[in-house]
Amino acid sequence: MCKNKNVSKICRRAAAQGAVLLRNRRHILPLVREDHVSVFGRCQIDYYRSGTGSGGAVNVPYAVSLLEGLRADGVRVNEEVAEGYEKWLAVHPFDDGGGGWACEPWCQQEMPLEEEMVRRAAAHSNKALVVIGRTAGEDKDNAVKEGSYLLTAGEREMLACVCRNFRDVAVVLNVSNIVDMQFVEEHPAVGAVVYAWQGGMEGGNGIADVLTGREVFQGKLTDTIARHITDYPSDRNHGGVSENVYQEDIYVGYRYFETFARDAVLYPFGYGLSYTQFELSEASVCIEGKGTDTKLIFTCSVKNTGTVYGGRETVRSCIPAVRPHMERVSSRFQHIGALMAAGSAVVIGGETVHVRRNPHFFLLAAFQMACLHKPDQFLCRISKAALRLLHIELHRLTASVYRPCIFYAAGENQLRVRA
Repeated sequence: MCKNKNVSKICRRAAAQGAVLLRNRRHILPLVREDHVSVFGRCQIDYYRSGTGSGGAVNVPYAVSLLEGLRADGVRVNEEVAEGYEKWLAVHPFDDGGGGWACEPWCQQEMPLEEEMVRRAAAHSNKALVVIGRTAGEDKDNAVKEGSYLLTAGEREMLACVCRNFRDVAVVLNVSNIVDMQFVEEHPAVGAVVYAWQGGMEGGNGIADVLTGREVFQGKLTDTIARHITDYPSDRNHGGVSENVYQEDIYVGYRYFETFARDAVLYPFGYGLSYTQFELSEASVCIEGKGTDTKLIFTCSVKNTGTVYGGRETVRSCIPAVRPHMERVSSRFQHIGALMAAGSAVVIGGETVHVRRNPHFFLLAAFQMACLHKPDQFLCRISKAALRLLHIELHRLTASVYRPCIFYAAGENQLRVRA
Protein backbone atom coordinates (compact mmCIF):
# COMPACT_ATOMS: atom_id res chain seq x y z
CA MET A 1 0.00 0.00 0.00
CA CYS A 2 1.00 3.63 -0.41
CA LYS A 3 2.78 4.98 2.68
CA ASN A 4 0.90 8.27 2.41
CA LYS A 5 -2.80 7.50 2.88
CA ASN A 6 -3.77 11.01 1.83
CA VAL A 7 -2.20 10.41 -1.57
CA SER A 8 -4.29 7.26 -2.01
CA LYS A 9 -7.45 9.14 -1.07
CA ILE A 10 -6.71 11.92 -3.56
CA CYS A 11 -5.96 9.39 -6.32
CA ARG A 12 -9.18 7.54 -5.60
CA ARG A 13 -11.24 10.71 -5.65
CA ALA A 14 -9.59 11.89 -8.87
CA ALA A 15 -10.41 8.60 -10.60
CA ALA A 16 -14.04 8.87 -9.51
CA GLN A 17 -14.49 12.54 -10.39
CA GLY A 18 -12.93 12.15 -13.83
CA ALA A 19 -15.29 9.37 -14.94
CA VAL A 20 -18.03 10.34 -17.40
CA LEU A 21 -21.53 8.87 -17.37
CA LEU A 22 -22.90 8.99 -20.91
CA ARG A 23 -26.07 6.97 -20.51
CA ASN A 24 -28.18 5.72 -17.61
CA ARG A 25 -31.53 4.36 -18.70
CA ARG A 26 -33.83 2.37 -16.45
CA HIS A 27 -31.75 3.60 -13.50
CA ILE A 28 -29.24 0.80 -13.97
CA LEU A 29 -26.75 2.90 -12.01
CA PRO A 30 -25.98 3.33 -9.23
CA LEU A 31 -25.72 -0.26 -8.10
CA VAL A 32 -27.73 -0.70 -4.92
CA ARG A 33 -27.59 -3.18 -2.08
CA GLU A 34 -30.28 -5.39 -3.57
CA ASP A 35 -28.44 -5.80 -6.88
CA HIS A 36 -26.57 -8.95 -7.78
CA VAL A 37 -24.04 -8.21 -10.51
CA SER A 38 -22.24 -10.39 -13.04
CA VAL A 39 -19.07 -8.77 -14.36
CA PHE A 40 -17.76 -9.70 -17.82
CA GLY A 41 -14.52 -8.77 -19.59
CA ARG A 42 -10.98 -9.59 -18.56
CA CYS A 43 -10.18 -5.95 -17.77
CA GLN A 44 -12.24 -6.23 -14.62
CA ILE A 45 -9.06 -7.93 -13.35
CA ASP A 46 -6.38 -6.79 -15.83
CA TYR A 47 -7.46 -3.21 -15.25
CA TYR A 48 -5.48 -0.54 -17.10
CA ARG A 49 -4.08 2.03 -14.71
CA SER A 50 -2.39 4.06 -17.47
CA GLY A 51 -1.34 4.11 -21.08
CA THR A 52 2.06 3.10 -22.42
CA GLY A 53 5.14 5.13 -23.33
CA SER A 54 6.96 7.45 -20.92
CA GLY A 55 3.75 8.32 -19.09
CA GLY A 56 2.94 4.66 -18.52
CA ALA A 57 6.43 3.65 -17.45
CA VAL A 58 5.77 4.77 -13.89
CA ASN A 59 6.30 2.53 -10.88
CA VAL A 60 3.40 2.46 -8.43
CA PRO A 61 3.19 0.61 -5.12
CA TYR A 62 -0.02 -1.15 -6.15
CA ALA A 63 -2.91 -1.01 -8.61
CA VAL A 64 -6.52 -1.80 -7.66
CA SER A 65 -8.62 -3.66 -10.22
CA LEU A 66 -12.30 -2.93 -10.78
CA LEU A 67 -13.29 -6.34 -9.42
CA GLU A 68 -11.37 -5.63 -6.22
CA GLY A 69 -12.99 -2.22 -5.96
CA LEU A 70 -16.50 -3.60 -6.39
CA ARG A 71 -15.91 -6.26 -3.74
CA ALA A 72 -14.47 -3.68 -1.34
CA ASP A 73 -17.51 -1.44 -1.84
CA GLY A 74 -19.82 -4.29 -0.86
CA VAL A 75 -21.25 -5.10 -4.29
CA ARG A 76 -22.73 -8.59 -4.49
CA VAL A 77 -20.64 -9.92 -7.34
CA ASN A 78 -21.43 -13.17 -9.13
CA GLU A 79 -18.44 -15.10 -7.84
CA GLU A 80 -18.98 -18.01 -10.23
CA VAL A 81 -18.37 -15.67 -13.18
CA ALA A 82 -15.45 -13.98 -11.41
CA GLU A 83 -13.84 -17.33 -10.63
CA GLY A 84 -14.20 -18.35 -14.27
CA TYR A 85 -12.25 -15.27 -15.35
CA GLU A 86 -9.60 -15.76 -12.68
CA LYS A 87 -8.97 -19.34 -13.82
CA TRP A 88 -8.90 -18.38 -17.51
CA LEU A 89 -6.46 -15.52 -16.89
CA ALA A 90 -4.11 -17.88 -15.06
CA VAL A 91 -3.72 -19.74 -18.35
CA HIS A 92 -3.93 -16.62 -20.55
CA PRO A 93 -1.80 -14.03 -18.72
CA PHE A 94 -1.56 -10.36 -19.59
CA ASP A 95 0.36 -9.75 -22.81
CA ASP A 96 2.84 -6.90 -22.38
CA GLY A 97 4.49 -7.54 -25.72
CA GLY A 98 7.65 -8.80 -24.05
CA GLY A 99 8.22 -5.53 -22.23
CA GLY A 100 9.79 -3.79 -25.23
CA TRP A 101 9.18 -0.16 -26.15
CA ALA A 102 5.83 0.25 -27.96
CA CYS A 103 5.39 -3.54 -28.06
CA GLU A 104 2.37 -3.87 -25.79
CA PRO A 105 -0.80 -4.41 -27.86
CA TRP A 106 -3.72 -2.01 -27.73
CA CYS A 107 -5.93 -4.59 -26.05
CA GLN A 108 -5.93 -8.06 -24.53
CA GLN A 109 -7.51 -11.29 -25.72
CA GLU A 110 -11.02 -11.72 -24.35
CA MET A 111 -12.28 -14.90 -22.71
CA PRO A 112 -14.85 -16.57 -25.01
CA LEU A 113 -18.24 -16.82 -23.35
CA GLU A 114 -20.40 -19.90 -23.38
CA GLU A 115 -24.09 -19.15 -23.81
CA GLU A 116 -25.08 -21.53 -21.02
CA MET A 117 -22.69 -19.90 -18.56
CA VAL A 118 -24.09 -16.44 -19.32
CA ARG A 119 -27.66 -17.75 -19.14
CA ARG A 120 -26.90 -19.26 -15.74
CA ALA A 121 -25.37 -15.97 -14.60
CA ALA A 122 -28.50 -14.07 -15.68
CA ALA A 123 -30.62 -16.43 -13.59
CA HIS A 124 -28.73 -15.30 -10.47
CA SER A 125 -27.86 -11.68 -11.31
CA ASN A 126 -30.24 -8.87 -12.23
CA LYS A 127 -27.53 -6.67 -13.75
CA ALA A 128 -24.38 -7.13 -15.79
CA LEU A 129 -21.24 -5.04 -16.17
CA VAL A 130 -19.19 -5.43 -19.34
CA VAL A 131 -15.66 -4.03 -19.03
CA ILE A 132 -13.74 -3.18 -22.20
CA GLY A 133 -10.12 -2.02 -22.00
CA ARG A 134 -7.68 -0.17 -24.24
CA THR A 135 -4.22 1.27 -24.02
CA ALA A 136 -2.02 3.41 -26.27
CA GLY A 137 1.07 5.58 -25.99
CA GLU A 138 4.19 6.93 -27.63
CA ASP A 139 5.05 5.11 -30.87
CA LYS A 140 1.87 3.05 -30.34
CA ASP A 141 -0.89 5.57 -30.80
CA ASN A 142 -4.45 4.41 -31.29
CA ALA A 143 -5.66 3.74 -34.83
CA VAL A 144 -8.85 2.93 -36.72
CA LYS A 145 -8.30 -0.78 -36.30
CA GLU A 146 -9.90 -3.59 -34.32
CA GLY A 147 -8.55 -3.60 -30.80
CA SER A 148 -7.98 0.15 -30.84
CA TYR A 149 -10.77 2.50 -31.96
CA LEU A 150 -12.88 -0.42 -33.15
CA LEU A 151 -14.10 -3.27 -30.97
CA THR A 152 -12.59 -6.67 -31.65
CA ALA A 153 -14.67 -9.61 -32.85
CA GLY A 154 -14.28 -11.17 -29.40
CA GLU A 155 -15.55 -8.02 -27.69
CA ARG A 156 -18.52 -7.76 -30.01
CA GLU A 157 -19.41 -11.41 -29.38
CA MET A 158 -19.06 -10.94 -25.62
CA LEU A 159 -21.32 -7.89 -25.64
CA ALA A 160 -23.90 -9.55 -27.86
CA CYS A 161 -24.00 -12.67 -25.69
CA VAL A 162 -24.45 -10.68 -22.48
CA CYS A 163 -27.15 -8.50 -24.06
CA ARG A 164 -29.07 -11.56 -25.25
CA ASN A 165 -29.35 -12.82 -21.69
CA PHE A 166 -29.49 -9.69 -19.52
CA ARG A 167 -32.06 -6.93 -19.64
CA ASP A 168 -29.89 -4.37 -17.82
CA VAL A 169 -26.30 -4.03 -18.99
CA ALA A 170 -23.78 -1.34 -18.12
CA VAL A 171 -20.62 -0.95 -20.21
CA VAL A 172 -17.51 0.36 -18.47
CA LEU A 173 -14.82 1.66 -20.83
CA ASN A 174 -11.37 1.41 -19.21
CA VAL A 175 -9.69 3.22 -22.09
CA SER A 176 -7.11 5.86 -22.97
CA ASN A 177 -9.12 7.22 -25.89
CA ILE A 178 -12.70 7.29 -27.14
CA VAL A 179 -13.77 4.18 -29.02
CA ASP A 180 -16.39 3.33 -31.61
CA MET A 181 -19.75 3.75 -29.87
CA GLN A 182 -22.10 2.14 -32.38
CA PHE A 183 -22.76 -0.68 -29.93
CA VAL A 184 -24.90 1.74 -27.89
CA GLU A 185 -27.46 1.90 -30.68
CA GLU A 186 -27.12 -1.77 -31.64
CA HIS A 187 -27.96 -3.25 -28.22
CA PRO A 188 -31.06 -1.93 -26.38
CA ALA A 189 -29.99 -3.82 -23.26
CA VAL A 190 -27.03 -1.44 -22.88
CA GLY A 191 -28.73 1.03 -20.61
CA ALA A 192 -25.64 2.57 -19.04
CA VAL A 193 -22.27 3.60 -20.47
CA VAL A 194 -19.34 4.87 -18.43
CA TYR A 195 -16.03 6.23 -19.66
CA ALA A 196 -13.84 5.24 -16.72
CA TRP A 197 -10.64 6.19 -18.57
CA GLN A 198 -7.46 5.03 -16.82
CA GLY A 199 -7.57 6.05 -13.21
CA GLY A 200 -4.10 5.19 -11.94
CA MET A 201 -3.34 2.95 -9.01
CA GLU A 202 -6.69 3.71 -7.31
CA GLY A 203 -8.70 3.46 -10.52
CA GLY A 204 -10.59 0.33 -9.52
CA ASN A 205 -11.69 1.83 -6.22
CA GLY A 206 -12.61 5.18 -7.77
CA ILE A 207 -14.81 3.69 -10.49
CA ALA A 208 -16.44 1.31 -8.01
CA ASP A 209 -17.30 4.38 -5.93
CA VAL A 210 -19.21 6.08 -8.77
CA LEU A 211 -20.86 2.84 -9.88
CA THR A 212 -22.24 2.37 -6.37
CA GLY A 213 -23.16 6.00 -5.69
CA ARG A 214 -20.56 6.58 -2.99
CA GLU A 215 -19.36 9.28 -5.39
CA VAL A 216 -21.63 11.04 -7.86
CA PHE A 217 -20.60 11.31 -11.50
CA GLN A 218 -19.41 14.80 -12.40
CA GLY A 219 -16.99 14.24 -15.31
CA LYS A 220 -17.60 15.87 -18.70
CA LEU A 221 -16.39 14.88 -22.16
CA THR A 222 -13.33 16.75 -23.36
CA ASP A 223 -14.04 15.70 -26.93
CA THR A 224 -17.00 15.17 -29.24
CA ILE A 225 -18.08 11.58 -29.79
CA ALA A 226 -19.37 11.22 -33.34
CA ARG A 227 -21.35 8.31 -34.74
CA HIS A 228 -18.63 7.28 -37.20
CA ILE A 229 -14.90 7.91 -37.39
CA THR A 230 -15.40 9.36 -40.87
CA ASP A 231 -17.57 12.09 -39.35
CA TYR A 232 -14.44 13.75 -37.93
CA PRO A 233 -13.06 16.28 -40.45
CA SER A 234 -9.45 15.36 -39.65
CA ASP A 235 -9.97 11.67 -40.44
CA ARG A 236 -9.32 11.94 -44.17
CA ASN A 237 -5.92 13.57 -43.62
CA HIS A 238 -4.76 11.84 -40.44
CA GLY A 239 -1.75 9.56 -40.22
CA GLY A 240 0.41 10.78 -43.07
CA VAL A 241 4.04 9.64 -42.93
CA SER A 242 5.58 12.71 -44.57
CA GLU A 243 2.90 15.34 -43.93
CA ASN A 244 -0.56 15.92 -42.51
CA VAL A 245 -2.83 18.54 -44.03
CA TYR A 246 -4.91 20.57 -41.58
CA GLN A 247 -7.75 20.91 -44.05
CA GLU A 248 -10.29 21.60 -41.32
CA ASP A 249 -8.60 24.95 -40.59
CA ILE A 250 -10.10 26.38 -37.39
CA TYR A 251 -13.08 24.01 -37.49
CA VAL A 252 -11.60 21.70 -34.88
CA GLY A 253 -13.70 19.54 -32.58
CA TYR A 254 -16.98 21.04 -31.45
CA ARG A 255 -16.53 24.03 -33.79
CA TYR A 256 -16.86 21.78 -36.82
CA PHE A 257 -19.78 19.74 -35.49
CA GLU A 258 -21.73 22.78 -34.29
CA THR A 259 -21.29 24.40 -37.70
CA PHE A 260 -21.60 21.62 -40.25
CA ALA A 261 -22.53 18.26 -38.74
CA ARG A 262 -24.78 18.38 -35.71
CA ASP A 263 -26.59 15.21 -36.75
CA ALA A 264 -23.29 13.32 -36.70
CA VAL A 265 -22.86 13.89 -32.97
CA LEU A 266 -23.65 11.04 -30.61
CA TYR A 267 -22.40 12.78 -27.46
CA PRO A 268 -21.30 16.44 -27.62
CA PHE A 269 -18.24 18.07 -26.15
CA GLY A 270 -18.88 18.82 -22.48
CA TYR A 271 -21.54 16.13 -22.07
CA GLY A 272 -21.83 14.13 -18.88
CA LEU A 273 -24.70 12.92 -16.70
CA SER A 274 -25.07 12.75 -12.94
CA TYR A 275 -27.21 10.87 -10.44
CA THR A 276 -28.98 14.15 -9.73
CA GLN A 277 -30.27 17.06 -11.83
CA PHE A 278 -29.24 20.71 -11.93
CA GLU A 279 -31.07 23.83 -13.03
CA LEU A 280 -29.32 27.00 -14.14
CA SER A 281 -30.96 30.39 -13.74
CA GLU A 282 -30.28 34.11 -13.33
CA ALA A 283 -27.49 33.99 -15.90
CA SER A 284 -25.98 37.39 -16.57
CA VAL A 285 -22.85 39.15 -17.79
CA CYS A 286 -21.57 42.65 -17.25
CA ILE A 287 -18.40 44.59 -17.99
CA GLU A 288 -16.10 46.04 -15.35
CA GLY A 289 -12.94 48.07 -15.63
CA LYS A 290 -11.30 49.98 -18.45
CA GLY A 291 -8.51 49.45 -20.92
CA THR A 292 -6.26 46.48 -20.16
CA ASP A 293 -8.10 45.92 -16.86
CA THR A 294 -11.45 45.33 -18.57
CA LYS A 295 -13.17 42.16 -17.40
CA LEU A 296 -16.34 40.28 -18.20
CA ILE A 297 -18.24 39.24 -15.09
CA PHE A 298 -20.22 36.02 -15.66
CA THR A 299 -22.66 34.98 -12.94
CA CYS A 300 -25.45 32.45 -12.60
CA SER A 301 -27.28 30.35 -10.04
CA VAL A 302 -27.10 26.57 -9.96
CA LYS A 303 -29.72 24.56 -8.12
CA ASN A 304 -29.60 20.85 -7.38
CA THR A 305 -33.21 19.93 -8.13
CA GLY A 306 -32.75 16.31 -7.05
CA THR A 307 -33.65 14.99 -3.63
CA VAL A 308 -31.39 11.98 -3.14
CA TYR A 309 -27.84 12.82 -4.23
CA GLY A 310 -25.56 15.76 -3.79
CA GLY A 311 -23.27 16.57 -6.69
CA ARG A 312 -21.29 19.07 -8.70
CA GLU A 313 -22.18 20.65 -12.02
CA THR A 314 -19.91 22.39 -14.50
CA VAL A 315 -21.05 25.72 -15.87
CA ARG A 316 -19.54 26.95 -19.11
CA SER A 317 -19.30 30.51 -20.35
CA CYS A 318 -18.65 30.81 -24.08
CA ILE A 319 -17.72 33.66 -26.35
CA PRO A 320 -18.90 32.82 -29.87
CA ALA A 321 -17.10 35.02 -32.35
CA VAL A 322 -18.38 37.33 -35.04
CA ARG A 323 -16.90 37.72 -38.51
CA PRO A 324 -19.20 40.27 -40.16
CA HIS A 325 -18.04 39.80 -43.77
CA MET A 326 -18.72 36.05 -43.84
CA GLU A 327 -21.59 35.02 -46.09
CA ARG A 328 -23.22 32.69 -43.57
CA VAL A 329 -23.34 31.94 -39.89
CA SER A 330 -20.41 29.61 -39.37
CA SER A 331 -20.22 28.47 -35.79
CA ARG A 332 -21.92 28.90 -32.49
CA PHE A 333 -18.92 28.48 -30.22
CA GLN A 334 -15.52 29.64 -31.40
CA HIS A 335 -13.91 30.12 -28.03
CA ILE A 336 -14.52 28.92 -24.52
CA GLY A 337 -14.26 31.77 -22.14
CA ALA A 338 -14.25 29.83 -18.90
CA LEU A 339 -15.10 26.66 -17.11
CA MET A 340 -16.36 26.94 -13.59
CA ALA A 341 -17.66 24.42 -11.10
CA ALA A 342 -20.83 24.95 -9.14
CA GLY A 343 -19.06 25.31 -5.85
CA SER A 344 -15.97 23.52 -4.60
CA ALA A 345 -18.17 21.50 -2.26
CA VAL A 346 -20.98 19.12 -3.12
CA VAL A 347 -24.31 20.85 -3.73
CA ILE A 348 -26.92 18.94 -1.75
CA GLY A 349 -30.44 18.28 -3.00
CA GLY A 350 -32.56 21.41 -3.09
CA GLU A 351 -29.61 23.74 -2.48
CA THR A 352 -28.75 26.67 -4.75
CA VAL A 353 -25.26 28.10 -5.18
CA HIS A 354 -24.10 31.16 -7.08
CA VAL A 355 -21.09 31.00 -9.35
CA ARG A 356 -18.99 33.84 -10.72
CA ARG A 357 -16.19 34.08 -13.23
CA ASN A 358 -14.34 37.25 -14.26
CA PRO A 359 -11.95 36.64 -17.17
CA HIS A 360 -9.98 39.51 -18.69
CA PHE A 361 -10.87 40.43 -22.25
CA PHE A 362 -7.44 39.42 -23.51
CA LEU A 363 -8.14 35.83 -22.43
CA LEU A 364 -11.07 35.79 -24.86
CA ALA A 365 -9.06 37.04 -27.83
CA ALA A 366 -9.24 35.56 -31.31
CA PHE A 367 -6.92 36.99 -33.92
CA GLN A 368 -7.24 37.52 -37.66
CA MET A 369 -3.93 38.04 -39.45
CA ALA A 370 -2.40 39.24 -36.20
CA CYS A 371 -4.42 42.49 -36.31
CA LEU A 372 -6.71 43.88 -33.64
CA HIS A 373 -10.10 45.26 -34.62
CA LYS A 374 -13.11 46.72 -32.91
CA PRO A 375 -16.04 44.54 -33.98
CA ASP A 376 -19.63 45.69 -34.00
CA GLN A 377 -20.59 43.16 -31.40
CA PHE A 378 -19.76 39.96 -29.67
CA LEU A 379 -22.00 37.35 -28.10
CA CYS A 380 -21.83 35.54 -24.81
CA ARG A 381 -23.46 32.40 -23.56
CA ILE A 382 -23.64 30.78 -20.17
CA SER A 383 -24.79 27.18 -20.21
CA LYS A 384 -24.39 23.76 -18.75
CA ALA A 385 -21.40 21.84 -20.01
CA ALA A 386 -23.35 20.15 -22.80
CA LEU A 387 -24.38 22.42 -25.63
CA ARG A 388 -27.90 23.71 -26.15
CA LEU A 389 -29.12 22.89 -22.65
CA LEU A 390 -29.83 26.36 -21.28
CA HIS A 391 -31.68 29.29 -22.82
CA ILE A 392 -31.12 32.75 -21.39
CA GLU A 393 -32.80 36.03 -22.14
CA LEU A 394 -31.22 38.56 -24.49
CA HIS A 395 -29.71 41.62 -22.89
CA ARG A 396 -27.84 44.61 -24.28
CA LEU A 397 -24.91 46.26 -22.60
CA THR A 398 -22.51 48.96 -23.76
CA ALA A 399 -18.77 49.22 -23.50
CA SER A 400 -16.02 51.27 -25.05
CA VAL A 401 -13.10 48.87 -25.17
CA TYR A 402 -11.03 47.56 -28.04
CA ARG A 403 -10.82 43.83 -28.42
CA PRO A 404 -9.52 41.42 -31.05
CA CYS A 405 -11.59 40.54 -34.08
CA ILE A 406 -13.74 37.51 -33.27
CA PHE A 407 -14.69 35.15 -36.04
CA TYR A 408 -18.16 33.66 -35.89
CA ALA A 409 -21.74 34.59 -35.12
CA ALA A 410 -23.79 32.61 -32.65
CA GLY A 411 -27.36 31.43 -32.90
CA GLU A 412 -30.48 32.06 -30.90
CA ASN A 413 -30.76 32.61 -27.16
CA GLN A 414 -27.40 34.31 -26.79
CA LEU A 415 -26.42 37.13 -24.50
CA ARG A 416 -25.55 39.99 -26.90
CA VAL A 417 -23.08 42.70 -25.98
CA ARG A 418 -22.78 45.63 -28.42
CA ALA A 419 -19.78 47.96 -28.43
